[in-house]
Order: sequence, then structure tokens, then C-alpha cells
Amino acid sequence: MNDVGYWGLLLEREFLITAFTAIAAFATIHGIRLRLRALVISPDGRERVEGSAEGEIGAPEMLGATLGRELLARGARRLIEGRG
Repeated sequence: MNDVGYWGLLLEREFLITAFTAIAAFATIHGIRLRLRALVISPDGRERVEGSAEGEIGAPEMLGATLGRELLARGARRLIEGRG
């Protein structure tokens, strides 16, 4: 299956599950590769944590979870919990 909607949905869903909440998560497909861009912003808009990841089309859950954990480790958890 090479449907960007299907793969993008799985990828964005896994990111959101991992990060618990997100301001933005946008998935695109490039040939047989998936790319996810994500952003978490503090409630006051002063701080942001953003990142992107790219991987094989057959592993959207792993890619989304990996980026979610990366952003959490880089400070997104603090922003999500309102400690920004």
C-alpha cells in the first residue's frame, strides 16, 4: 500500500500517542520514505521544541514513537505539563 493518507495517519497517530499532546504533527511521503515534522509550543508561545524524522514507509509507528520520545527528551514534556 502506497497511500500517503494511510501511512501519514499511522505516523502522526504514533507521535501523538508518544508525546501525549502536540501542537503540530505533519507527515508526508516521498517515494518509499516517510517524513514527520512535529512541533510543541509552550502555552505562552515563548518556547518551542520541534523536530523531524524520516524512515521506511513500512514502519510508521516506530518513526512516530521515536520522534515523540526525542521531543519529550528535548523539553517537550516540560512544555506539555505546563512547566515552560
